[in-house]
Amino acid sequence: MKFNNTLPISKITFPDYISPKKVKEICEAMKSGKVIIIKGSQKATGKTTVTNILKENGFVAFEKFECVEIEI
Repeated sequence: MKFNNTLPISKITFPDYISPKKVKEICEAMKSGKVIIIKGSQKATGKTTVTNILKENGFVAFEKFECVEIEI
């Protein structure tokens, strides 16, 4: 899938409360060229913030609650 990212991945910044390990995971997902689904517990963890950062930088990203999962 081709994305219209506006900045190199290395220039995209995430809030300090997102751990370096998670930032690395997110960056690897961004490099994969796949749609990214952000999930986590139902409390303030930064899911919406991370999803918005990805979308603002041209990546296709959703929060899990926005998706329907169908097993066949």
